[in-house]
Parts: sequence; C-alpha cells; structure tokens
Amino acid sequence: MKAFVWAPANNGTDLTQKHKDLGIKRLKKMGYDVILDDNMSQNYLGLGINEPSKLIDFYKKFIRTDHSVLIPIYGGFTSNLILEDIVGISNFKENQLVCGKSDLTCLLNSLYQKTGMNNVYGIDLSKICNPNLTSEEIKIIEKSLKKEEIVFDCPLSYNDGYWYISERTNFPHHSWSYFYSEKIDSISGNIVGGNLESLCSLLGTTFSPNFEDKIAVIETIPDVSPRKFLMNIKQLIMGSNVLQAKALIIGKFSPQSILNDDFVLYQLLVGELNIKHFPIIFNIDFSHTEPSFPFYTGGFLEINFSSQKMRISCHS
Repeated sequence: MKAFVWAPANNGTDLTQKHKDLGIKRLKKMGYDVILDDNMSQNYLGLGINEPSKLIDFYKKFIRTDHSVLIPIYGGFTSNLILEDIVGISNFKENQLVCGKSDLTCLLNSLYQKTGMNNVYGIDLSKICNPNLTSEEIKIIEKSLKKEEIVFDCPLSYNDGYWYISERTNFPHHSWSYFYSEKIDSISGNIVGGNLESLCSLLGTTFSPNFEDKIAVIETIPDVSPRKFLMNIKQLIMGSNVLQAKALIIGKFSPQSILNDDFVLYQLLVGELNIKHFPIIFNIDFSHTEPSFPFYTGGFLEINFSSQKMRISCHS
C-alpha cells in the first residue's frame, strides 16, 4: 500500500518537520509506503501554495498506482484551481482513496459527483500527526483509510482544533441533538458535503453536489462569524438544492462561539431561514474542532440519538 502526500491547497509550513515526521511514522506503522510530493513546500508566487501544474503531475502518479491513498497536508483556499484537470483524468479503482478536509471539500465532492467514487472527509496529514491523538483515534484513522465501517461515541469534551498553532483548552461537549417538530430516535442515509465556504465556491458549476435525499453536512472554521455563517448558508440555499436534502448536519463550532447557543442557532436556521421540513442535526463532530470524525463522501451514516452513537460506512 502506498500513501501519496501532497499540498493541493496550502504548502503546510505551519507544521514543523518533527510533526510531519510523526505523521509519516504513523502511516508507515499502518503499512503504507509514504511518497511525498517533492514540491510540497513550494511558495508559488509568494502565495503559500503549490504550482497547479505540478500538483496535477503528482496526482497522475497517484492515479496510476493500485492500493493507494492520497492525503493532503491540510486545507487552505485554492484546491478549486485544479478541479477540471483532476476530474478529467480520474479513473478510480476500488482500491484507491482520496482524503481531505476543509478546502478539499471542493475536490472530494467534485470527484464523487463526477465519478461516483467514495472518498473520506476529515483526514489529512495535520490530523494524522497530531501528537495528542489517543490510540483509539489513530485506529479510527487507520480504519477510514481502509474504507472500513466505524462506530463513534459522542465525545465528553472538545476544543477548537488547530493543535499545531498553540495549546488548546478542552471544554464540555454537549450531546448530539436536532431541531425538528417530530421526535426521532435515529436518522440514516447517504452523506455529502463538508466545509460551507468551499461548498459555496462550487455553486454555479457542474461540480456542485446533488443534495437531493442526502444527509448534507455543513461545517466551518471554528470561530466563524455568525453573520458570515448566516450569509453563506443563505447563499448555499439560493444556489443549490440543499433544501431537498433528507437532513442537515451542522458541525461543531468553537467552544467560545455564540453559535453554540441552541437558541441562537435555532433562530438563525429555523426562525430566519425557515428550515422546518427536515431535521437539523447539530453538535456533530464533522468539524475543524477536535476530536473530529471522518465520513465517506457518498457513503452511509447512521446517528442514534438515544445511545449517542454514530456509524459510518462506504456503503449502506
């Protein structure tokens, strides 16, 4: 098995070499030969990104390799620069997997929309090399890279992520819950989505995901402005069929965010945006906060609100 590590949205300079080495060591322990993009630390035009043409060359190496996974350093802002080229040359095999989170929402959802191949949201090198991970969290990463079924329990505590920038403080984690006029014990279905800002960048293109009868995931940076969150949600509603979804999942916000107030979140989503015809599920750890859980784009999700357990799999 081979793990290709690249930097499609950010050159990864916030991670120290020590931390990168830890992530590579963990991948090797999982059984992967690690192949690093030689241009990963490039600072193209002073933008802190890799040159798009070189990214495509590296992607071609991955796509030609059986039993391989493609893992980014972390997110950023510019993965949509390579969408047309990447999707145009993608001919996936079942034993290949593309990973990412944040800005990689663009790439993951585009590949699923155009090729039908599942990929995994929530895994990048910054996640794998987090020195604070428990053995159980490392096991979850390993399972997700092998497309295995995974069961999660609702965490007892969480923090606002970005462990590599400064030390983080843990806060109590509230239960997974929902806004809906009817009582529901659980919900299940196929899942698409990811970072809200990145989903908005796909609007008006053929790469934008089809939300119809899907569970739509929306998550943001932890300290997103409530006004920007409201603006982007409205933009997504106006530009997509997200209101035809089966349910809406809202990822965790920073512990200090006013959006953690159930009343405020309810007023924004139900009161202002009038989303009442399907469940809005919140406090879910598909997020930039930690701990964060992966999901398979186009895969299956089941959440049980009584047991506070969640199950994900590539197929229903």
